[in-house]
Amino acid sequence: MRYEQAVEYLESLVDYERSTAARVWNLDRMRFMLERVGQPHRGLRAVHVAGTKGKGSTAAIIASVLQAAGLRTGLYTSPHLRDFRERIRVNGAMIPQRDVARLVTQARPIIEAVPTAALGPPSFFEAHTLIAFLYFRERECDIAVLETGLGGRLDATNAIEHPCVVVITRIALDHQAELGSTIPRIAAEKAGIIKPGSIVVSSPQVQSAWRVLTETCRERSAALHGVRVKQASGRKPLYRRLLPEKRKASFVLEQVDSGPDGHVFNLSAMGADYRDLRCPLLGDHQLLNAATAVGALHLLGRRGVSVPEDALRRGLAAVRWPGRLDIAGRKPWVILDGAHDEISARALAASVIDLFPHRRLLLVLGVSRDHDIRAVGSHLCPIADSVIFTSARLPRAASPPDLTQILADMCPQHREAPTVAAALDAALAQAGEEDLVLVTGSLYVVGEAMERLEARRTHRRALRAAD
Repeated sequence: MRYEQAVEYLESLVDYERSTAARVWNLDRMRFMLERVGQPHRGLRAVHVAGTKGKGSTAAIIASVLQAAGLRTGLYTSPHLRDFRERIRVNGAMIPQRDVARLVTQARPIIEAVPTAALGPPSFFEAHTLIAFLYFRERECDIAVLETGLGGRLDATNAIEHPCVVVITRIALDHQAELGSTIPRIAAEKAGIIKPGSIVVSSPQVQSAWRVLTETCRERSAALHGVRVKQASGRKPLYRRLLPEKRKASFVLEQVDSGPDGHVFNLSAMGADYRDLRCPLLGDHQLLNAATAVGALHLLGRRGVSVPEDALRRGLAAVRWPGRLDIAGRKPWVILDGAHDEISARALAASVIDLFPHRRLLLVLGVSRDHDIRAVGSHLCPIADSVIFTSARLPRAASPPDLTQILADMCPQHREAPTVAAALDAALAQAGEEDLVLVTGSLYVVGEAMERLEARRTHRRALRAAD
């Protein structure tokens, strides 16, 4: 099987990330496939990450530090921006095309042997998870960082049996049709990755989510370690209402400095004191992710995974996570961010205003129709001088006319563009050097914007060469 054929086969499987098909929830398909390929997940040391907000960034930070510590590190994340090979990495490098072709050839008979009448059809995500486990075993990874796709309890990655550390990032309302309509129900799904005897580190949570995590850890004899934010004098309050309370916190985060180059922060960590840590990821929300990641890395020592402080500093400073407050251009600023819900949109709006001085803000917005479009628009439209509504290439995407109907009253200056590429071209044509073009609403929108920007750069290079 050639690489192109492997991609075509994978894309033929049901893709719940892009489609509106009803999910068939269970772990039995994943266990069936893993058993028939020799249980590649068993014996793999892993950090398992779930949550609503920031789980990808947190996973990327942990992997970057583990790599800096000299460990061969697998990283499994989703979704991808441009190339699905982004989901499966070892020491930062995407799985090669030849290995995708070979592993899909190996896995296809197993995928097709799943008794679909009893278990339901294998999904695109499950096939990728299977390939990731096979690849990490082949590469003899010392450790892998696994990000859940959706939820946790029935997520394909939850086939992992004894993770070294479990990480729960901030929990909020999202994917309510699949996970539940309340924070406690969603938290219970995320907490499903907590195994008996686990070591768990949690980002600051709202009270109802923290209560669920506490109860789950008590029932499963798991050790729960929380992150608390210490409010620095003279700085704006940072997530003041999130738990754990002071007496429950194993890790205490103190913001030192933040700006367009990232953050400097201190973290008190159960007797250790990390001072002046530097993280290049932008936005105050990334402080929580960085602190949670450092907490997980600190706790890995209890599982025999040593992370020297110099590796912690180097890996944290080197982390990259595209598509999240991503600076794709200057003069004008071009900022790409995959914010797709109210919490992300609120954080994005605040960060853009704080970090990027500009004359006008031109917003390119595309949102999936199964998300709360009005909540997203309520934070982004008021900061924009003009808005272009657009749509990514996926069935779940709301059409530009739908976005206009829902958000027109918030966006007096608006227009529609049928594709992300057309919307971005229109915004850049309108923007002056002192303006800011913000592309957001979905990681799929961001991925298509990246494709268009690369095409524009290639075209400019060709014109210069012709001259």
